[in-house]
Amino acid sequence: MLGGSFDPLHNGHIALAKEAARQLHLDRVLLVVAGAPPHKPDGATMSAVRRLALVEAAVADDPLLEASDLELDRDGPTFTAETLEEIAAQYPGADLWFVMGVDQLAGFASWRRPEDIVALARIAVAMRPGADASAAGDVARGIAVGRVDLVEMPEVPVSSTLVREYLAQGDSIRHLVPAAVADLLESAPAS
Repeated sequence: MLGGSFDPLHNGHIALAKEAARQLHLDRVLLVVAGAPPHKPDGATMSAVRRLALVEAAVADDPLLEASDLELDRDGPTFTAETLEEIAAQYPGADLWFVMGVDQLAGFASWRRPEDIVALARIAVAMRPGADASAAGDVARGIAVGRVDLVEMPEVPVSSTLVREYLAQGDSIRHLVPAAVADLLESAPAS
């Protein structure tokens, strides 16, 4: 599971999902679109339905990646532990991984029910170029002994904020997002 607001989905998200799958030998990666992310009190800039449509378009022809709307029907903030419980119920007996960026690891202990997250899934930590693998390993051992895998990432210099800035300026985003996402955003940028 790779969760996020995907506001919008970009090439970095796709690279992370594919690298996690490749390095950890995963059969599938669910891209779970956050309904109401608790870390973004002002919410996403695009509606959840729009963000889901972008993810669905991006992964439509990829048998490894799957868009998920698990969090969209929940009222209020959506939390990883509850989402992983739903995924575990849908795929009984499956080995689960929760993919996160190394920048999220330091605050993981303050998340809602981190012990349940670790019980339900191994943690796959994306190591951005220049990140200190030793320090990340120390933090990981402190929160999830034997349940963390480090995923080496190529540098993908893109963010959802950058994509939104390009759109606002009327600049092409084709080098920042999958083609299907660019098609949708350039044909109807606001919603």
